[in-house]
Amino acid sequence: MPITSPSRKRFFWVRVFPAVAWAGVIFALSSLPGTTPLPRLPVPFADKWEHMVAYALLGALILRAGRDEWLLPPRLVRWAATSLAIGILYGVSDEWRQRFVPDRICSAYDLAADAIGVAIGVGVWWSVVHRCRTKRYP
Repeated sequence: MPITSPSRKRFFWVRVFPAVAWAGVIFALSSLPGTTPLPRLPVPFADKWEHMVAYALLGALILRAGRDEWLLPPRLVRWAATSLAIGILYGVSDEWRQRFVPDRICSAYDLAADAIGVAIGVGVWWSVVHRCRTKRYP
């Protein structure tokens, strides 16, 4: 069933835009020079936790951006894997781009935190979708 124009716009603003907007927030924050003072979490390895939280939200939003029929069990695995790949590739591009930002570095540890965060976000949203779908379609 093709999506009509009004529902296509609604789909974009409700499902896709939040993921794109959050990716923009990550882009903006990672574009700041390394000397820019930002508030930090008062925990060990705060930088890695911040990466994981930001990318967990991105992973969940990317998975959420799928159309309803993609979130049914036969297609859910494929869309979850695609969401994971999109999130990790965004992390790779973001880390690569940071090489060109003053006082920032491209770090494999940050990339690992990004990838773990995306996996957590996709996994949590997957469990939410799966739980809701199994209640609705036993």
